[in-house]
Amino acid sequence: MMTDQVLGVIGKCGDCGNPVLEYLCNEPLSKMREESITWDYWVSCSNILCKNHYGSGVFQQNPDWVERND
Repeated sequence: MMTDQVLGVIGKCGDCGNPVLEYLCNEPLSKMREESITWDYWVSCSNILCKNHYGSGVFQQNPDWVERND
């Protein structure tokens, strides 16, 4: 993914424990993740080998695989 587009770390991946990164769904991201154009935010695991690395779109709630940093 694009490191210059990261909004921040929002938690850890429930599957592998690595940081989960949050992105704003904008034009540069839509070139990499075409379906992101219909979402507000995109989250993905920072571990390239994790099944959650591709990521998921987010409106108000994070996917179940994200464990929040509280």
